[in-house]
Amino acid sequence: MRSRSSANGILTVLFSVAVLILTAAFAFAQENTGAVQGTVKDTAGAAIPGAKVTLSGQGLVRTLEATTDKEGEYQFPKVPSGIYTVSITQTGFKTVKNEDVNVVLGQAARVDVALAAGAVTESVTISASSETI
Repeated sequence: MRSRSSANGILTVLFSVAVLILTAAFAFAQENTGAVQGTVKDTAGAAIPGAKVTLSGQGLVRTLEATTDKEGEYQFPKVPSGIYTVSITQTGFKTVKNEDVNVVLGQAARVDVALAAGAVTESVTISASSETI
């Protein structure tokens, strides 16, 4: 009888330890950042590869930079929550600055931009909230 009782006690302890480990794993898996992503196209709807995208704001130690891929897409995957500015530049196009981009924990703020032809020294500033997906 005593060995059966000891076996049940050991199983109970092992089960308790397994529950604690799983609970800790779920706690660490919670999102503590958001993301910023989007697509850069020209006014005709064609993708603009190689555009420089910068993300700046008080939640960052330094400005982040990305380059659009062949589909014109960019991504900043791990961004602390807060309000940011996204700037996009490409030779032969006006610079676009999108202010007030709201990054929420566990979600991606989408900032799609259509660049108009013009000199890089010309700029367009957009002060509106981005779409959160």
